[in-house]
Amino acid sequence: MASSAIHLAAANVYLKKHDIKNREEFLMGVISVDIAEDKFKSHYTKTRDTSDLLKYLEGKVQLNEFLKENSLDSDYNKGRYFHLITDYEFFNGFLDEEKLSKLDFTTFKKQLYHDYGAINLDVKAKYNVVFPDVIKKDDGTNGETECFLIDTSKLDTFIETLGSIDLESYPVSKKRSHEL
Repeated sequence: MASSAIHLAAANVYLKKHDIKNREEFLMGVISVDIAEDKFKSHYTKTRDTSDLLKYLEGKVQLNEFLKENSLDSDYNKGRYFHLITDYEFFNGFLDEEKLSKLDFTTFKKQLYHDYGAINLDVKAKYNVVFPDVIKKDDGTNGETECFLIDTSKLDTFIETLGSIDLESYPVSKKRSHEL
């Protein structure tokens, strides 16, 4: 999943560009997906088999399943859906497929969290991210600035583009090669 800093940065951009009546409810929806006890259920994960990383990431977020069970009639559900779209795009468009194809799940996870440590402070500062008390603070740095998986030259565009999407008409049947 994208880091909490990335989720909240994109949500802040979204809130500036869209008419959301209850901003706090929207933000709680955004973070609720990652603080849920069962993250497989909250992300509508199709498979738990991590032996094929690309296949696992493709099935990590099932947007259609969310929409079958929920409507976008509350700002909270809009926030949850926004979170899922962010993760879907992060795994299936933002991260480089060629790099991912060379990794196993354990190495992927290790490198991804390394990258979060390298970018979170900058993302937090640039997008005025405030971490609510209910989430673990992942705003620290690991002392590194080099990223393995996250292309920092494309991160701002990714965040800004997510902030511009239309939740109501977001296409849910996309393939990996699609970019926002």
